[in-house]
Amino acid sequence: MEPNEWDLRELLSSDDVQEVQRRLQIIEERVRHLESFKDFLGHRLSPSELGEFLKAKEVVAEDLAMLQNYAFLRCAAKTNDDKAMALSSQFSQFDAQVSNRLLFFTHWWKDVDEEYASKMQSSLPRFRHYLFEIRRIKPFLLSEPEERIINLKDVTGREAIIKQYDLKTSAFRFNVRVDGKTKSYLDTQMHGLITDPRPEVRSAAYKSFHSVYRGAEQELGELYRSRVIDWKQENIDLRHHQSSIAARNISNDIPDDAVNVMLHVVQRNIVLFQDYFRRKAKLLSIEKMSRDHVYAPMHRISVSIPFAQGVAMVESAYKRFSPQMATLAMNVIKHDHLDAQVRPNKEGGAFCATATPGIIPYVLQSYDNKWNDVSTLAHELGHAVHSQLASKQSIFVQHAPLPLAETASIFGEMLLEKDFIQTLKTNEDRVSLIAKRLDGLYASIARQSYFVLFEKQAHDLIAKGATIQEVSDVYYKNLKGQFGPIAVPKHFRYEWLRVSHFIHYPFYVYAYAFGNLLTLALYEKYLEEGLSFVPKYLKLLSYGGSERPEVMLRELDIDMRDARFWQGGMDVVHKMLDELKTLTK
Repeated sequence: MEPNEWDLRELLSSDDVQEVQRRLQIIEERVRHLESFKDFLGHRLSPSELGEFLKAKEVVAEDLAMLQNYAFLRCAAKTNDDKAMALSSQFSQFDAQVSNRLLFFTHWWKDVDEEYASKMQSSLPRFRHYLFEIRRIKPFLLSEPEERIINLKDVTGREAIIKQYDLKTSAFRFNVRVDGKTKSYLDTQMHGLITDPRPEVRSAAYKSFHSVYRGAEQELGELYRSRVIDWKQENIDLRHHQSSIAARNISNDIPDDAVNVMLHVVQRNIVLFQDYFRRKAKLLSIEKMSRDHVYAPMHRISVSIPFAQGVAMVESAYKRFSPQMATLAMNVIKHDHLDAQVRPNKEGGAFCATATPGIIPYVLQSYDNKWNDVSTLAHELGHAVHSQLASKQSIFVQHAPLPLAETASIFGEMLLEKDFIQTLKTNEDRVSLIAKRLDGLYASIARQSYFVLFEKQAHDLIAKGATIQEVSDVYYKNLKGQFGPIAVPKHFRYEWLRVSHFIHYPFYVYAYAFGNLLTLALYEKYLEEGLSFVPKYLKLLSYGGSERPEVMLRELDIDMRDARFWQGGMDVVHKMLDELKTLTK
């Protein structure tokens, strides 16, 4: 078995003009049918009439998702595919137009009386949570004309800012001296340098990174200022959210106090990661630990794992937990929905994309026979399992809320690692695996949490007229607090400028910390309860986004407002650190 390219014909059989126009015309006709319901909204629709409308709206959503995912996946598979980029732009504009034409339903539904709304939600269980969600965010919705303007404005406003940032930063080149020669590197190549075994290479790479961004501080900072002001004007001034982060919390359906409690617990436990990095410095004979060396590699586990073997390892790990999960994971490979080939002009990283509930998700990665590639495969197939378990839900609510979206993927990695560590024959290999896990937990929990703490400050400062230099100062102070006794070179003051999430998705990143701590706590429950935990866990995944996160977690006796729950996740980190200490005495 060798890694293949994926087969996208299930989404769009052909990209020729006639086929594209045929598909768009079908959607157009369906949208016109939906628009005809405007004439009946003056009276109360019966459950069957409302159900007919929602089923038709669901079909349009699936039609649009198939086209958009086709273009997105084509672009990811071949980043210089001009035809795919043109289709992506065409489909995005069409989607915005359709969204505007169907806004009338949202604005009608949010204003119906509570008794009628309750009756309809009870009568239409498939759409219950979708209907509930519209009314939940009612206080933050604007008038229909205003929402239309925002939809159109975003295409040339917010999206233009994001594209300008991406175009600017993607053109950056970084000069680094390695082995006595200065070479120019792309951003994607720099990761190999900041994780190089040689301290001097890591330090040189970071200095080059930040010197380039320092030179663009004002330009990139102004793009960020524009993004922040746009966010404030829409979400605070117009929609009347209480704070900048509250807008993200509302969209995630996570209470403000739950996010605050989680962030506080991470801050309280930051000494665990500081302790880990000091120990890592001793293991690697680093005289003075600094931020330059946080991602210094430990001993590399020298195994080559061919693709077929990697697939078998993932299948075995899932099967030991749940045969159903193993079957769903393998569906992606069985149906040629995995693109794992290593080739030029392919998007870096990895992801899982779900188009519609009825279509098996698509997974992209570049499999190069390393242990990391197997771990990545387990992670992304976990997302695919999650989507398929929730495939009975409507497309409106199939996707899990963002903070719960990593639940199955991280859990899958942990199942795989539990199997893999037992096959390792030396302490050195075991130490490397645990250290890599701790590196990842730092990056996803501590680093992301401190990013959010910075964002909260940055948004407040910019609203008060702060300069970009002052924002950089705040970021550097944030880093100093995060690393405590570990040195932070001054050039890291400019690191925030290269964190694209700040521009793309303000306050998005706390979902990583939320999801990782949640999954660590769930895994502990599995170890405590054994097989009796499995059906409860599968039920959690099967909800997708069809229930409120608070309700889903309450079924597992989890209170997201309780600091003790979040501390349970940090306790797992503590156990890993203790295990590392035991192995390195």
